[in-house]
Amino acid sequence: TTLSLPEVLTLPPTPRRSIKHRNYKTNFHPVLTAGEQQKEKEEQLRKRKAEERREAKEKREEAKRARLEEREKHKKGGK
Repeated sequence: TTLSLPEVLTLPPTPRRSIKHRNYKTNFHPVLTAGEQQKEKEEQLRKRKAEERREAKEKREEAKRARLEEREKHKKGGK
């Protein structure tokens, strides 16, 4: 019978190309389709509008709080 070389000799492991090798790395540059770009813009717009609504609500609450404090001050000062 014929023997294969690794069976007869002790050989080092078969060299394999490293995944981290600079020439072996694949560069991935995602490109968004027009639909994906549109969805991303809509998402950013929704987030911006939600932030604007939240800020407007905080301003209204602050103004309301200031008016209430002013009323309390007038009530205490008037008596």
